[in-house]
Amino acid sequence: MRKWISVLGALLLLFPAAALGEVVEGVTVSAAEQQVLAQATGVLERLGLTVGGCVAAYEEVGQIRPTRVYATQDGVIAGVEAAAGETVDGTVLTLEPTCRYVVYCVSDHAYDSPETKIVHSGETVYMRCTANGTHWATGRVTFVGGGEYTVEVDGGELYVGETVYVYRSPDFAATTRVGIGTAVSGAVESYEATGTLLEVRVRPGDAVQRGQLLYTLVEGTGTGVTSPVDGVVTGVYAAQGSRVQEGDVLAGVTAWQDIQLELVVGEETALRLRVGDRVTYTRGTDPAEAPRTGRIVSVDAMSGEAGYVVRVQPDEREARIGMTVEVTLGET
Repeated sequence: MRKWISVLGALLLLFPAAALGEVVEGVTVSAAEQQVLAQATGVLERLGLTVGGCVAAYEEVGQIRPTRVYATQDGVIAGVEAAAGETVDGTVLTLEPTCRYVVYCVSDHAYDSPETKIVHSGETVYMRCTANGTHWATGRVTFVGGGEYTVEVDGGELYVGETVYVYRSPDFAATTRVGIGTAVSGAVESYEATGTLLEVRVRPGDAVQRGQLLYTLVEGTGTGVTSPVDGVVTGVYAAQGSRVQEGDVLAGVTAWQDIQLELVVGEETALRLRVGDRVTYTRGTDPAEAPRTGRIVSVDAMSGEAGYVVRVQPDEREARIGMTVEVTLGET
């Protein structure tokens, strides 16, 4: 055993530590990039990150626009099944429509003229039952497509299943007839969602109008965009205003401790270096500034090539990745 120790000691004498004053050019690199992820699905309405900028851990640097859900018709809130802050996967609320009937119509039986062959969404129409004309109603066209249209009834009285003629004129003039339809009951509307409720704007019994905001929802765990670490932004991979999915990578951040100096040395120099050796370096951006210090954290052979890659951990924070440095090897 003593013989082997003596041999090892002799070898170490042959390869002393790097000579003080040996200067090698290197560059600052990112040893590992952390991901800034979208925590929700939606439109990225703000992302305050630029490559090279500094960011603090858990600092909100962006915002994903939540989903806003509006009433599709006038009515009364029949029930609210969830509250703000809850995670839902199903019914949020139900709405009982003011309109008691909906009439599904076709252009068949319309008066034979160019004007009566076409109806427009939003126009007011008048309906009368085809049996004896004793039942009538007024309504508004809400959908038009492929020779069919839908009318929401806002006045009058009809029977469910009753067939009606549809007119443009309140006096039911034959020359203004635009079609025929069938009345069905206006069913309670259920609003379904999956995600986390941010706010609920209505309560049971509230009267609401078409287009009124009912609730806001985030399809994920949160609308804020935050960095997982303190460090430097090394990549931005999503554009403001774009639609993102939960889990998408929005940006990359390199933690301060993962910003290192990288230099390549020959075998002779590599054999003299040890992990933990102290070095000094100057930055190419300002050669006149006082030298900075660091320590060697790895010395690895280059795969398939001659030479060794040396990584140095700076003692101070370095914010500029890709910057040229001159490293002086040896004890400081």
